[in-house]
Amino acid sequence: AAPAFAVEYDISDGSVHVENNDDGDAVSWQDGHDEHYDKDTGSKDKDIVVKQEKDEEPTKNTIDVGSDVKDVEITLKDVNIDVSDEDEAAVSVGAGSDVTIELDGDNSLKSGDGHAGLELNNDNEKGKPQTNVDGGSVTIKDDNGIDGSLTAEGGNSAAGIGGGSKDIAGDITIDNADVTATGGSDGAGIGAGSRGEAGDITVNGGNVTATGGSDGAGIGAGSSGEAGDITVNGGDVTATGGSDGAGIGAGSRGEVGDITITDGNVTATGGSTGAGIGTGSYGTVADITIDNSEVTVTGGQYGAGIGGGNYGSTGDIDIEDSDVTAKGGAGTAAGIGVGKYPDRNGKNGNITIKGGNIVAIGQAKAAIGGYGVGTITLEDLESLIALGGGTSGAGDFAINKDAKVNQAILSGNFGKTGS
Repeated sequence: AAPAFAVEYDISDGSVHVENNDDGDAVSWQDGHDEHYDKDTGSKDKDIVVKQEKDEEPTKNTIDVGSDVKDVEITLKDVNIDVSDEDEAAVSVGAGSDVTIELDGDNSLKSGDGHAGLELNNDNEKGKPQTNVDGGSVTIKDDNGIDGSLTAEGGNSAAGIGGGSKDIAGDITIDNADVTATGGSDGAGIGAGSRGEAGDITVNGGNVTATGGSDGAGIGAGSSGEAGDITVNGGDVTATGGSDGAGIGAGSRGEVGDITITDGNVTATGGSTGAGIGTGSYGTVADITIDNSEVTVTGGQYGAGIGGGNYGSTGDIDIEDSDVTAKGGAGTAAGIGVGKYPDRNGKNGNITIKGGNIVAIGQAKAAIGGYGVGTITLEDLESLIALGGGTSGAGDFAINKDAKVNQAILSGNFGKTGS
């Protein structure tokens, strides 16, 4: 049910706007509305319901939130907005704004070239991008007792949810919601658009499916883009990278902060040169931590299951009390470690695995490790299947003398291998 004091709009009647008035209060109005038809007559209700009852066909009317709007909750109720042939976003949240979106029923957002399906931009009041200004932030949730879902599709160079082309998006949080997001070419499914930035991305439960466009990550950065930390706290997450992007992490030549997965069920697949979880080609990721989770990851042809894409670099990789299956790409990549070619400066962190059941399959590369990886530590594993392939390299693979491995199947080359 809608909040008791919510204002309601049917998106079929016209576009909906939310903006601060001259007193700094957030007000909403709708084009052509009988009562709330401009900023001066707008409703001050903080709870806004946007539904679509009069017309089931996709509408070209949009929802836009201006700059610095706070403490507003917008409920989307069976909304179907398609402006994929226009130069605009289906839903946009402006610079410095922080908005909550509640999902009721099935909702679909499709945006035009350069715009994210649900766009967090850093535009000013005149719609012009600003530099060194944080874009809008959003929390997407489904907790009012009415089942809901969101499908968001970005236009070329834009994320499904997050930044448009060259935009600076803020933080993205998904709380126990059913979300499917697809990036346009070079955009992440959830995160940054091409050459853009996004803040921290957090998934707290729910069912999330994210697919990056070419060179974009499923969740993380778009091509030559940046994103903050990526955190998964529970839930079912499926992430697929575009051609040179990671499933979760960096897009081609992108940069991402820490990746942390706790209590999650994650399936991640990299594009042709991207890791399942880690970097895209020539990308950079800080530390990767997986704790008490079930994770299945597959690198693209030249990408590791967990770790580096082609010429990518990561910090430390820490896996604890988790069931992990990590398969490197067929073009010589580690299961857990480096892609076909490591970062040209040989910069990769340590790998530590404690507890759990691990399957690591390298394709003509180390099962765990690779050139430039630091110390590899294995402790108290329930089982380990580590299968290296091919004959490249001349390094060693060793289980620490104090490690306890209940079951181990080892084959092929391991540890530090050449290219």
